[in-house]
Amino acid sequence: MSLEKKKTFELSPSGNWVLEGDGFFVSYQPHLTPVDELSKAVAVIAESITGEPHPNNLAETALVGDRKQIGINPYFILNGDFRKEYEGLVEQGWDACYQFWLSQWEDSGSPWSHGPLEVTSG
Repeated sequence: MSLEKKKTFELSPSGNWVLEGDGFFVSYQPHLTPVDELSKAVAVIAESITGEPHPNNLAETALVGDRKQIGINPYFILNGDFRKEYEGLVEQGWDACYQFWLSQWEDSGSPWSHGPLEVTSG
């Protein structure tokens, strides 16, 4: 009897956590850091006006597909930590992970994300 180890997120050299799937991966970044002083200032001003965290200062979990298979920018990003959910879905493949992302999109979708894919009949 073979006991396969459940896939888990591993820290990558770039500093984000990555969970590998078959032809795709999920990336988790606990806190985005604006890349320059202007970005930091914009985030601070936006937060003071809206009272909400600016998207650059939120944790994000991104489902990243294969551009060759999907045909578009393959980043499907949710604001927040969704590692446990994806860990339970990654073995089921891209479709299960994408359906989960789609179910969360309205409440947690990032403005940096690609929107839902259009379904076409062939």
